[in-house]
Amino acid sequence: MRRWILFFLACILLTGCSEENPELKNEPSEEAIIDGESADEKNEERSSTQEGGNWIEKFSKAPEVQMSPEYLANQLQGPYAEFSFLEEPEMFDAFFEDMEGIPADATEEELNQVFNYLVSQVSVDLTDPQTVIDSWKSSSYGNPELEDSRYHFKENYNIEILIDSSGSMANLANGKSRMEAAKEAINKFLKAAPKDAKVALRVYGHKGTGSDADKELSCKSSEMAYSFDSYDEEKFTRALNSFQPAGWTPLAQSMIHAKEDMQKYNGETYTNMVYVVSDGIETCDGDPVAAAKAFADSNIQPIINIIGFDVDGDGQKQLKEMAEQANGTYTNVYNSDQLSSEFEKAQDALEGWEKWKDNSELQADKESSQRYLDTNKLESEYVLTFKNQVTNMYFLIRELDNLELITSEQRVYLDEKKDLLKQQAEEARRSIIKDLVEVDAKNLEEKREQIQEKYNQNTQYK
Repeated sequence: MRRWILFFLACILLTGCSEENPELKNEPSEEAIIDGESADEKNEERSSTQEGGNWIEKFSKAPEVQMSPEYLANQLQGPYAEFSFLEEPEMFDAFFEDMEGIPADATEEELNQVFNYLVSQVSVDLTDPQTVIDSWKSSSYGNPELEDSRYHFKENYNIEILIDSSGSMANLANGKSRMEAAKEAINKFLKAAPKDAKVALRVYGHKGTGSDADKELSCKSSEMAYSFDSYDEEKFTRALNSFQPAGWTPLAQSMIHAKEDMQKYNGETYTNMVYVVSDGIETCDGDPVAAAKAFADSNIQPIINIIGFDVDGDGQKQLKEMAEQANGTYTNVYNSDQLSSEFEKAQDALEGWEKWKDNSELQADKESSQRYLDTNKLESEYVLTFKNQVTNMYFLIRELDNLELITSEQRVYLDEKKDLLKQQAEEARRSIIKDLVEVDAKNLEEKREQIQEKYNQNTQYK
């Protein structure tokens, strides 16, 4: 009896196996299985992410890329701009962390959003051609051919520096706080100022904290730390050390007070230079653009130079508008070295202004040579920095493909857009260099306005 039972059970098992796997006809092929999942399972998984809508959220917030030289001249620096995915492949881990696959049936509009996101992460901050012209203008102090009479030789010379002391100035840049870097650069600059120049230092946002409870106190804080006088290193250093990063940003209030500081210095007989160092926008409900314009329209005739220290898009837009309304200059820097470089340019301008009196013909030749050198330097910068952006784009798209986050067709589409962006970058370089080559002292103002109108059309980024 026991033998019959065992025989019966064996038949059942054999029959079950046979029905479950008749010649393995229903199993997927080896090629269709990837990492334990079938291709169908992968497609279902990617489709489900699209249904959830989560995959597109990361990409939809990026600004739309416009394929034009004007747009590229104004793009903001992305968080990965200074990295090289070719030389630092470990950065891929951080970039692709938690990134979901792009659905195979993603629309062209959705793929464009993916492209916009990639560009926003690796875009480089190209030097504004208007900034180059502004530096030429500054270095031409005393040149009678300049249309702007503020840059003609005057009997007296004043320099007032406005420094942002809001809490964010405590943030680090290259291992030191923005405030520390600003103080060092300012002190170094004024040490070499003309002996007859009068200097002043105004600080704002240095009281209270960044809390709402301290807003009123902080927004009223704008005071002269060093009144107009010849530079005295000991006294000036003591003035710089009297404040630290603290509260809010009453930028408009500081501009109003600076106008009051210079009220008695008429622009007909005084060269009145103003330097503003700030790392952000107005946070005290004032209107710094209107304040800057009112200052510029006064009989003081100030030359207002605004230096943004690692400023974001909104901040750059406001500070740049201040400079435009004041017929001044704006430059954005990202670290202490770049900040020092800006003040060194200011020092070069002062030296050029003094030397013009002695030998105007020699100075004119020097200005022409400097324009040539600066133009070549800018062209090289454009080639190298944008090459890094395009190279990073290539490796990001390739890695998306390697990680199977996009299909081969999607990679082709993204590569084509990347190549088009590269073409536009080359066109931007040629166009900007052509415009700069045509600049000289006689047409500087005219060319500056043309370049401002041409390259400041785009406000998507800056």
